[in-house]
Parts: sequence; C-alpha cells; structure tokens
Amino acid sequence: MKTYIIDGARTAGTFGGSLKDVSEVDLGVIATKEAIKRSNIPAMDIDEIIFVNVIQNSKNILPI
Repeated sequence: MKTYIIDGARTAGTFGGSLKDVSEVDLGVIATKEAIKRSNIPAMDIDEIIFVNVIQNSKNILPI
C-alpha cells in the first residue's frame, strides 16, 4: 500500500486564548475539514487520516 502526505492544517492559538473552551476532538474536526478542503481531494477518496494533539490532555482520546 502506498502512503501519501497530501496536506495539513492546524488550529493556531495562544495558551488560554479564544480556543481554550473548544474540545480537542472539535479542534481535530476543524483541522481535518480544512486539510481535506486544501487538498482538493474528495473526502470519499480518502481512506485514512491521522492527526495528533500536542500539549493538551484529553479524556476523549486515547494516547498513542
């Protein structure tokens, strides 16, 4: 299986800033949707997406 890195996106912000009350899962959804939009690849053609969470600790996501 071939693997391709097509695009990426992040949710830039400052510690304790305007995104402080947005969950890690919701931030991941925002970044994922933006990366798909930037890639110009139909979402149905994407088999797998991997994204990471830096700094914050979430009870909603299992650590790797």
